[in-house]
Amino acid sequence: MCGRFTLISSSEALAEDFDLAEVADFEPGFNIAPTQDIDLSPRDGQTTLPDPDQRLLRVAGAERGWPEQPYLFRMKGRPVFALAGLHECWRGDGGEIIESAAILTTEANATLKPVHARMPVVIGRDDYARWLDPDIQKAAEVADLMQPCPDDWLEAIPVSTKVNNPRFDEPACIEPLA
Repeated sequence: MCGRFTLISSSEALAEDFDLAEVADFEPGFNIAPTQDIDLSPRDGQTTLPDPDQRLLRVAGAERGWPEQPYLFRMKGRPVFALAGLHECWRGDGGEIIESAAILTTEANATLKPVHARMPVVIGRDDYARWLDPDIQKAAEVADLMQPCPDDWLEAIPVSTKVNNPRFDEPACIEPLA
């Protein structure tokens, strides 16, 4: 996967999907690139396996991938889904606090394999709490989550080459080609 994703759901929809009391308003993104600043959404505490304080769920409406033809990969029947991620907070050379995050990947499932060899680790809704559980201290206890999601969870939709430009952040990024 190229690492770009989409997040256009409302904060209310996210709160409902992730069983949260409240989600702060955010700017929707149709073509969010890896180096773009985004709000990190770690649980209280924050922060790689085996350190449970580094685990987070990165909420996405869709992921992107392409060799030549861009594709949008989205969850069938759901507006958002969660990607396994890691969060780190550290001090830069000038003493400034830098927050960074990474989305974990695994081998591609059958839906993504024609486009890319790897895919983000998709955490199923029933496993959100286990992924974030601070009492889980051993990587082996969540290793089963680090597998490709079932082939029927995601759909691949060809989209415009306009997404090749990371500065292009418009609804056309997610519109299926005719």
